[in-house]
Amino acid sequence: SNLVAELDLQGEGMKERLLKEAEEAVQKTGGQLVEETMQYLVDTEHFVLEVLRLHPAVRMLTGIPTEDQILEAGDGRRYTIPAGLKVSASLDLAMRDENIYKCPHQMMLERYKDESVKNSLLYSAGRHGDNPTVKDHQCAGKVLIAMFGKWFVATYLLNYEAELTETPSWAVKRHPTGLPDGELKFKSFKKRD
Repeated sequence: SNLVAELDLQGEGMKERLLKEAEEAVQKTGGQLVEETMQYLVDTEHFVLEVLRLHPAVRMLTGIPTEDQILEAGDGRRYTIPAGLKVSASLDLAMRDENIYKCPHQMMLERYKDESVKNSLLYSAGRHGDNPTVKDHQCAGKVLIAMFGKWFVATYLLNYEAELTETPSWAVKRHPTGLPDGELKFKSFKKRD
């Protein structure tokens, strides 16, 4: 629902931009939306990453290290976290770090042209560009999340014209999974010709 909500919130310009990209990508792959098409959906991927950044599915992380850990802050300061100390961190705040994300409260697809910014995107157990291992408990499905998000946005825009009844909002209460405050209701929803 966050993908649909942000498409509506960003307006017709964003929808047209991503629709044009999807139409051109489908033309390059024989008129079908197939796995190969995904490589051409660069802006769509950046849109999905921005939605994940702005509305992380896991908002708070909590862990207890089994051995002392050194945490290095972006400004170079180092902190020792002793084994056994329960630590919590807010992904909402981390994803809005102005040292990494210029204008962090705005959707900016262009920010992901810089691979270091793309790899700063955090999930519940690691960064976007990190490969999961047995030792780090990263979600192996995180790559699938971005791919399915691209697939969904392309399918949605290529096949449907839709408009929500109300502008989505995340301001009043924060859902634990980053969902908008209220239900998404469609003012119009029709199949494209």
